Amino acid sequence: MELVAGETLAERIQRGPLSAEEARSLFIQIAEGLGAAHEKGVIHRDLKPANVMITPEGIVKILDFGLAKALVREGEPALDTSQSPTLTKGTALGVIMGTEHYMSPEQARGKPVDKRTDVWAFGCCLFEALSGRKAFDGEVGTDVLGAVIHNEPDWNALPTIAPRRLLERCLRKNRHDRLQDIGDARIELADQGAEPTTQTRSVKPLALVLMLATLAGIAIGAGLLSLFGNDARPLPEPKRFAIPLREGERIRNYFLSWDNPLVFSPDGSHLVYAASRGSTSFLYLRDMSSGETRQVSGTTGATDPFFSPDGQWVGFLAESRLKKVRLAGGEPEVITAKRFSLEGGASWGPDGWIVFAAKEGLFLVSVDGGESEGLTTSSFDRFPSFLPGGQQISFTATDAAVFDDMANFQDGERLVILDVASRERTGLEELGRASSGVYLDSGHLAFARGSDLLVTAFDPAARGIRGEPRLVTSGVFATTSGRSYFAVSRNGDLSLLLGNPAERSVVVVDRAGREHHVAQGQYMHPVFVSDSAYES
Repeated sequence: MELVAGETLAERIQRGPLSAEEARSLFIQIAEGLGAAHEKGVIHRDLKPANVMITPEGIVKILDFGLAKALVREGEPALDTSQSPTLTKGTALGVIMGTEHYMSPEQARGKPVDKRTDVWAFGCCLFEALSGRKAFDGEVGTDVLGAVIHNEPDWNALPTIAPRRLLERCLRKNRHDRLQDIGDARIELADQGAEPTTQTRSVKPLALVLMLATLAGIAIGAGLLSLFGNDARPLPEPKRFAIPLREGERIRNYFLSWDNPLVFSPDGSHLVYAASRGSTSFLYLRDMSSGETRQVSGTTGATDPFFSPDGQWVGFLAESRLKKVRLAGGEPEVITAKRFSLEGGASWGPDGWIVFAAKEGLFLVSVDGGESEGLTTSSFDRFPSFLPGGQQISFTATDAAVFDDMANFQDGERLVILDVASRERTGLEELGRASSGVYLDSGHLAFARGSDLLVTAFDPAARGIRGEPRLVTSGVFATTSGRSYFAVSRNGDLSLLLGNPAERSVVVVDRAGREHHVAQGQYMHPVFVSDSAYES
């Protein structure tokens, strides 16, 4: 047998979902391999990630044709179960050949199979590669087979940029309605790479939510953020138009602040922002299609909104507790019973965990509540964000040596990747000063450098930067505490506040009422010191 070096697709998926570009490259090759087998009159019948090898050069090899058989004609009688070989890989069933998670419905029923069974398995593998989850799963083999026959995959688990139409055509229960030839899947994936408007290395139209320095209102714009690795094409100029706040509302913002007042849903369809009426803040939900805005019920005093991965819930901080509320309606639910101060936001992961930043470091808590678990112990760790698969977190770490020097505070900011299970840290030192990293489904990392917003190609599995960062826009509202006010959806929609914190004048007023301007800048809490030079 040929010795094939490399790793299996299953091993690659264990490190996290594949980017759309990586998956497209690999699955075009898988489709070519299956097509070659089908042209020879052979169907695989046991295609799964464990049977796909990826060489160090990125070449795909389909292995283990041990269950392969010649193509059969429509209407061929099913194999008598007494003659079916016992399956020794993947299931305890002895009358059905294949691995249950990737079996087609006809295969699971023991009916005749043809090349459309391989099309089904191809769809299962592609779904798993993009989402990090099996398309059909269960506690035991019979549960899985039941899901294969009766259930639909969790389409919400897919990144927005995924080729959902192709996956739906591969995973139709009735094989007569399914994609009829694996070559069509290859063509569709190849076309996606060739079409500029759907290119997996680019990000769909960018939505900018802007806050003017006067805080008079929010503005929103649409532009195109084109990310082509090391391609030096200039970024298009974003377009902007105004969305006025309702009377009496103002966006929460403080130039010495850890919170973020706005966030996009993962698919970019809704925007949630925290705004104040008088001395009380509330969360507001804006439908980006209709333009309608409504107050989210049960969010009195809420700050720091963050979305669930499916976009159905929004989490927030209120009364010094993390809470969540279903956007479709209902009462808010308390996540953390213990009161605390949120010091740098929160992120909701794909497996039902929330990571949040408090004064004592980063913590992990179940979305259903319970005790929180400490991940780090530094009060300088802030702005966490889950990476694909939910096993790694990006966060901002600041050198404690510059923490007390607010003028140089941001100079000490660095992005760090944390493995949740092992607590292993990897610093992205090549980025230099960087904060608030957020991963995009296009395979890029968006981050802030002061008031500049940048993107760079990023491999979460290797925890490595690829290529030089690209500037998206300047003038992002950046606080002296290191928070840059932006949020980004999985598909690349971006919300941000534009403008700089208003400069303040330090003024001394004498007993005659005359004002003496001492300094201009981002100052606060001036006090007199007992010194003869100042007293004079």
